[in-house]
Amino acid sequence: MKNPEAAHWLEANQCLLVAELARLKARLGGEEGPGAGTAELEALRAAVPGVPAIDYLSERFGLSAFE
Repeated sequence: MKNPEAAHWLEANQCLLVAELARLKARLGGEEGPGAGTAELEALRAAVPGVPAIDYLSERFGLSAFE
C-alpha cells in the first residue's frame, strides 16, 4: 500500500522542479525578467509538505541562488 503523504510529497516536488526548470529555460532564452513567475513558484514551494528536495540539495551542496 502506498503512503499518501509520501505520494503527495513526490508529486509536489515534481511540480516544483518542473516549474523551476521552465523558469530557468525561459531566463536563459531571454524570455522573462528576473521576477517573472515568482508567485507561482512560491505557491508550488508552499504546497510541498516539508522541505522541497531542490532546496534541500541546494543547501547540502552549498549552492548560491545563482547556481
